[in-house]
Amino acid sequence: MRDAGAGADHETVRTAEQGASPEDRLERQLRFLVEIDRLKTVIRRTRITDHSRYENSAEHSWHLAMMALLLHEHAPPGVDLLHAVELVLVHDLVEIDAGDTDWHDADASAGKAERERAAATRLFGLLASDQSSRLLALWEEFEAGETPAARYANALDRVQPMLLVRYAQDGDWALRSSTPEPVLGRMAPVETGCRALWPFVQQVIDEAFRTGRHSRRP
Repeated sequence: MRDAGAGADHETVRTAEQGASPEDRLERQLRFLVEIDRLKTVIRRTRITDHSRYENSAEHSWHLAMMALLLHEHAPPGVDLLHAVELVLVHDLVEIDAGDTDWHDADASAGKAERERAAATRLFGLLASDQSSRLLALWEEFEAGETPAARYANALDRVQPMLLVRYAQDGDWALRSSTPEPVLGRMAPVETGCRALWPFVQQVIDEAFRTGRHSRRP
């Protein structure tokens, strides 16, 4: 999928639509870019591999973009690399307002969809309508997980924390579950979204529960 209106003069389009000058459009874009810097302050539940601190959501998004680039050969047929990168870069921006929700925390998960929808409306609304609609569509596509690109992006999103946990330098890694079934359920999108990674997922889960490391806390 390509940007709506690719090859058109975007500044002319926006000026005609809203009477906005190119300078106004640029101001909105810069304001949005400054606003999303706040993603660096959203702390996740996964530590970086040296275990010195927890990663933030901006780092997570960067790591996903690199995964999308390097693992693209394993993506489902027809997945456009640029589109997959767009999906992983946009999908967590809503955490600026909604925060990162731990999938283990049922109480925190209540109302998650509503919080994130409100965040998407506010954040993407900082942009002119064409770009606002574009980013909202990307976020919705990722959340629905129905297109090949979204399935690929979701698979990477599930694997990335497992990758960090598995290769922590001190070997103290955990899946924070008493049985394998919830973890397998959580990781299920990997099997269809990036099938080549599924054996790795199964291996990590098996090793964690076989060695008792699943009970450790990150």
